[in-house]
Amino acid sequence: MTVSTPVQQHIRILDAQGVSWRRIAREVGVSRQTAGKYAELEDCSPKPPEHAKAKSKPDPFKPVIDKWLESDRLMPRKQRHTAMRVWHRLRDEHGYEGSYQLVQRYVRQRKRDWRDPGDGFCDGSRASRRSISAKAWSASRELG
Repeated sequence: MTVSTPVQQHIRILDAQGVSWRRIAREVGVSRQTAGKYAELEDCSPKPPEHAKAKSKPDPFKPVIDKWLESDRLMPRKQRHTAMRVWHRLRDEHGYEGSYQLVQRYVRQRKRDWRDPGDGFCDGSRASRRSISAKAWSASRELG
């Protein structure tokens, strides 16, 4: 049973004064269990309902995918598994019936997690090849 906030506060005040739950229940007009429930509450703010996280189709296959991607880290870049290849292998070897997009999303996230912070793409828009070579040449002259 949900009771109003002023009633909850009155229950807690009476409980702090040492009044029994039966007497609180009679005075306030709630059941003894309700009086006990609100007397024991530390935080009276309502808690949002907890929703169970739905399992996605790739969940049982994630250890397999992780094993493949982990072994790919030692391989040359062109020989690594793509998300499409992972999906095909899951479907053919393990009977996976989920969509490609779910596998693609998971593979992308795992590859991002494993990427080194310094890895990235340099588009070269700020410096030409000639200026980079000149800078490298001048830096090597200063060192040697």
